[in-house]
Amino acid sequence: MRLLFATSAVPTHHFTMLPFAWAALAAGHEVCVAAGPELAATAARSGLPVVPVGPPGEFDRRNQELLDRARTSGGAVRYDPKSAYCEVAAAMLDELVALARRWRPDVVVWDPACFAAPVAAVVVGALPVRYLWGVDIVGRGATLTERLPESFGELYARYGLDRPGDPHWWTLDPTPPATWPVHGPRRSAVRYVPHSPYGQVPEWLYAAPERPRVVVTFGTTTSSEHFAGGSEFTRSPLMRAALGLDTELLLVVRPGEEEQFAGLPGHVRLVAGAPLSAVLRGASAVVHHGGNGTLLHASFAGVPQLILPGSPEQRFSTEQFAGYRSVRRDDAATATAESLGDHLAGLLTPDARAAAAGLRREMLNAPTPAALLPTLRLAAAGRR
Repeated sequence: MRLLFATSAVPTHHFTMLPFAWAALAAGHEVCVAAGPELAATAARSGLPVVPVGPPGEFDRRNQELLDRARTSGGAVRYDPKSAYCEVAAAMLDELVALARRWRPDVVVWDPACFAAPVAAVVVGALPVRYLWGVDIVGRGATLTERLPESFGELYARYGLDRPGDPHWWTLDPTPPATWPVHGPRRSAVRYVPHSPYGQVPEWLYAAPERPRVVVTFGTTTSSEHFAGGSEFTRSPLMRAALGLDTELLLVVRPGEEEQFAGLPGHVRLVAGAPLSAVLRGASAVVHHGGNGTLLHASFAGVPQLILPGSPEQRFSTEQFAGYRSVRRDDAATATAESLGDHLAGLLTPDARAAAAGLRREMLNAPTPAALLPTLRLAAAGRR
């Protein structure tokens, strides 16, 4: 069968779907990726054929406009990223539909923010499949479209279609079922497969640490004001918390940021440009911001987590994992050295390690992306 993967602008959304695309290609199916121009080069480095669709820079521009509107409204306008997703979808929709009409996919797989994709699937009669990048923050209403803005329906109206009230979309979810906000038909667990755009692993990462290793990473957002770079980090509550414990601190930074962190104490090591899955090997705990990629990486690795969420999406995702004893959370704006130290001490225990191992087993129980292909092939054949 032919599978068209569609994503708009956010690399991490593409990275989560990527192992499914590889599995389809390895199984003998045809694969094509449609992506916004700013993401096309990143997607092409994955070794898959990529077709850019839509004008460049749309996501950043639309998202910034919404942020500015919310900031200047005095609270009258709420920031809703789903509105930005709809505006980006409107800009890429015609080119995506044209590609689908030419290539005639049997299945259209999209990240939940790429709202142009389900329209293209309906136009060509393909099986529509949402592939989640983490906790389902977009489709957590009574129906998958209940929480979407009015502009979502306008995408369908452009092609003479009605806005779907309760669409028959398939959903492939890489999070443990216990964290799902909603359950329903055509929703299947799929094993999370870690992926990173980075590939350089320092040899010392594979050596067992002499002391419990605590990994600190804040993804592409770096940190909040409590965890700033350079000399500020040495005075942060997290650094002071680590000093009270006999641990090795491993700070993950973006390539090129190493010089900002010069002069760190000897028990703090920097790593840049290494896959997070490799960084988490041998870790006893990880401190992070609650981004879905980091959250799923740590869960799959079986590492206890202390999460300091900042955005509403990060807070919601963290709450869904709050039932696991291996996951603790604190407020990034108010966390103190004492509260962080208590959390870390609680995570560096046999009970927390056992709970993290249990979470890893749950994720390993999900079917692999390759195992789901026969089911989707039958469902796609039934639509023809």
